Amino acid sequence: MFRALTKLLSKSEIPKEPFVDQALGEFTFDRDLGWKKQILLAGKEVDLVLGYDGKPPSEQMLQTAKSWIDGWPSQLPRIVEYIRRELRAWRDKPNQPVPERFEVDSINILWRDEPNASMIYFHYPGDDIRLWHVTFYGFDPNGFACDD
Repeated sequence: MFRALTKLLSKSEIPKEPFVDQALGEFTFDRDLGWKKQILLAGKEVDLVLGYDGKPPSEQMLQTAKSWIDGWPSQLPRIVEYIRRELRAWRDKPNQPVPERFEVDSINILWRDEPNASMIYFHYPGDDIRLWHVTFYGFDPNGFACDD
């Protein structure tokens, strides 16, 4: 029992070698985020983050990432419209963001047990305090919020 408890409480070893996917390229490991790399999305460099525990990302996680990259041009207008609908519930808050001005910051596929789930983070110009995000299951949005 003591050995099991020690294993649970000890930090896992950080992978020293990068993870390489033939289609997506080379990822480095970031202890706080997982496997991370820069990608070009709509002419802007953004982070692509997969998992967080040091294990290589699953094939399903990689497929979700590839789907987002390939589908970004058609998905972005749907995301903007979703954000617009969600912001209606925040009408009483001052300084409402304009959905078309959000700039994608990162695509995150973090959960091995839910490889179809992802979070897309956005930066809003002039707001250096918050990151906004939309949670997805597949391409279906399922939550909009900001992190202060």
